[in-house]
Amino acid sequence: MASGHIQCNLRRLIKEKEIKENREISYRMIQEETEINPASLSAMANNKVIRYNADTLARLCWYFNCDIGALLEYIPLFQEESHTPADAGISDN
Repeated sequence: MASGHIQCNLRRLIKEKEIKENREISYRMIQEETEINPASLSAMANNKVIRYNADTLARLCWYFNCDIGALLEYIPLFQEESHTPADAGISDN
């Protein structure tokens, strides 16, 4: 059954925080405050995660001062082909 997918908006949240705080933010910096492994952050940012850990999501919501809906977004099947993430040009840190 095809139903769409979950899009992780981690890159967008990082970019927004960088602009708000006028500084660059790396995965290592996020790790220092959240204790989330940079490899896990990279996997999330690149939408390579199949199952999300509730504690990881809670730590990221705390770090970005956001709710879960800002971090994860449901993309319906009919939008998948035309959906282009706004953060497509952001590279890994």
